[in-house]
Amino acid sequence: MLLDPLTASARLVVIDSKGKPARGLSVYRRFVLPR
Repeated sequence: MLLDPLTASARLVVIDSKGKPARGLSVYRRFVLPR
C-alpha cells in the first residue's frame, strides 16, 4: 500500500524531470527518505 503511492510519485517525478534526471533522483530520494 505504501509502495503504491510511492510508485505513482516516482513516475510523476520521472516525467517532471524530463531534462533533469539529477533533480528527479533528488526528489525521489526525498520521498523515500523524508528525513
